[in-house]
Amino acid sequence: LSTNSTIAPGDFFELELTYLPDLSVIEYDSLIVEGSPCDFRIVVEVTGNPSMPTADILIDKHTGVIGQEIEIPIHIRNAERFAESLTTTVSADIRVNALLLEAISPTPAGTVVGDTRTINIDFPVQSTNDDQDDVYILHFKVLDAGAIHETDIEFSNVKSDKNNVLFRSTNGYFEINPASAALSIGKHIAEPGDFIDIPIYISDVLNITRIDNETITADFRYKYAVMEPVGSTKPGELVGDERIIPIAVNIPNGLAADRKLLTTLTFRAMLGTVAETDLILDNISVSKGSAMFEFDMGHFVLGGICRSGEVDRFFDSEGEAFLQSINPNPSNGNVIINYSVAEEAMTTITVVNYLGETVFEIFNELPQKGKFSINRNLSHLGSGMYFVVLRTATQTISRRLYIVK
Repeated sequence: LSTNSTIAPGDFFELELTYLPDLSVIEYDSLIVEGSPCDFRIVVEVTGNPSMPTADILIDKHTGVIGQEIEIPIHIRNAERFAESLTTTVSADIRVNALLLEAISPTPAGTVVGDTRTINIDFPVQSTNDDQDDVYILHFKVLDAGAIHETDIEFSNVKSDKNNVLFRSTNGYFEINPASAALSIGKHIAEPGDFIDIPIYISDVLNITRIDNETITADFRYKYAVMEPVGSTKPGELVGDERIIPIAVNIPNGLAADRKLLTTLTFRAMLGTVAETDLILDNISVSKGSAMFEFDMGHFVLGGICRSGEVDRFFDSEGEAFLQSINPNPSNGNVIINYSVAEEAMTTITVVNYLGETVFEIFNELPQKGKFSINRNLSHLGSGMYFVVLRTATQTISRRLYIVK
């Protein structure tokens, strides 16, 4: 039914509607008055049979983050004569944007037409005029729908099992909460051979939680010539002049705006072709859902070194390690190894076969700086060519050794 009328200033318009009820049908509608100027709009609820039992069925406003599994309850409130209806179950269709919300068990998957998901539900209720909260819980998983960040949660075809209740439905609403955080590394300095911990901090956290997002993953990049990973830090892979180490860290509990330690990577500083490197985090993401990350790039500088010659090669200012001689060579087993070390750091001397396999460990200690000789019996080795490898914290030197029997 629609009608048009022009109302003069100071005048009024009167509309009288007469409804002849059909007992088999419960009518509930709205009278809408709209016009100009000012694009005014008035909505008047019209109940065709006010003697019928009535109730409000509604969903509140909800928020969540991408990847989160959420619960959305349905409520019944403001019931009148509902107890007299003897209603035991209610059925309804629920419509949401299928690109944003995916129904998960125990909520039925429903049907999807275009970008609309329609879910038919039936749920038990009590025949009471009291408010009934959480009469049914909708379970959804929040999807990454690109530019779509919100959806109405709409009711339709709400009926009681006795078909004698007039339901006034109030649609719900869901909106994605933005998730973000800042990561930082800071500036660091260490001398060749030193072990250094490089902490990664997280701060300014918004809507990122351990429950909803589980882990943060990223690629840690730096110039590999200046330090090497040790301990539990993964070796990663070498790409060009960089080492790329993938990291995956459980999100700590109790994240807030204050800075909090996310993880620590451990390295050993080395002499190489560079004296410093940027410390970079790339491809930062959460394992569930999505989040925006800001990153404050870190930096590492090698201390206690000097430059030698015109080439970009750096050396410890106090000298180098050296593997002077192996006597006799060839040998039938007994050898004397003369060597020197220039730093007080873990040093190993090993015998390696032509496949690169360590077949004997001669030395594995923390020596003083200086020159040394060591005598070892290698008669248990078969005839052939081997390599004696001297490895310090910052250098690796090898010489050939021939065993002849």
